[in-house]
Amino acid sequence: MVETVNYPVNSRFVWNCLRTFCGKAWPVFLLFAAGMAIVLLLRFRKKYMGGGFALCSWTLILTAVVYNPLIVKLFVPRIVEKAIYYRLFWLLPAIPGAAWVITEAISLFGKRWQRYAAGAAAMILLLVCLPTNASLMSGFEKPDNIYKVPDGVVYACDVIHDDFGESDNLPRTIWAFELEIYVRQYDPGIKLCITRNFRLRYAGSQMVGENSKKKKKVNRITLLNGINSTGDVDTKSFRTALKKMRVDYLIIPDDYDCHEFLEEAGCKVVGEGHGVSVFRHYR
Repeated sequence: MVETVNYPVNSRFVWNCLRTFCGKAWPVFLLFAAGMAIVLLLRFRKKYMGGGFALCSWTLILTAVVYNPLIVKLFVPRIVEKAIYYRLFWLLPAIPGAAWVITEAISLFGKRWQRYAAGAAAMILLLVCLPTNASLMSGFEKPDNIYKVPDGVVYACDVIHDDFGESDNLPRTIWAFELEIYVRQYDPGIKLCITRNFRLRYAGSQMVGENSKKKKKVNRITLLNGINSTGDVDTKSFRTALKKMRVDYLIIPDDYDCHEFLEEAGCKVVGEGHGVSVFRHYR
């Protein structure tokens, strides 16, 4: 879905979104499209009045209204975000439609053994054509801990509590976005300096409200720009923002480019492990 944000809204926008949505499962969509085309052809020739025409009708309505390039080009930039429009492809009944096509094709065989053989052949064909579970999960690492959150989150929280010690106040932290979403559910003893809505607004979402005061908003943007190595942020303004926001810790993945910048800004590494670095800011 991230790729669709970079697609220009032009006559090929719908096709680019559909191609991204299909991914490696394009044989399913191809089978669905072929089945709907046959149903439509038979319907026009008045040789078919079955339930597949309902799927075909729904697909035609979506194509004429939701996936129409002319309508999309006119209304998407004004009404919805490109990433939101991408979700409208979930309305496309490709998987149940493809399953219906396969079932109808198998039912054409008259004898029971022929239907069994056709069903087995269809299963084998799907296993060969579609991506396997191994390929789908190749980039995913399942956490080993009982909390089912990234091990780096558990490690960083332990480091913060050990380093911060006993206090009536909670440690104030800033996390990389991909880690922060887990901290909210894992450790209520960690104070987050960046609100959820501000994070989403910073990422470009227009679907959430955000009512931060102007000075606080500037400080938050400075901190996020410094962490993400975007914008022109110097160490002096970054240190000022850290003090204004009363930040105690910054938790940064190892593949981020801001480690040297944080050290130049006066932050000290107090923990490294499980793919994250914990920086301490002494205020």
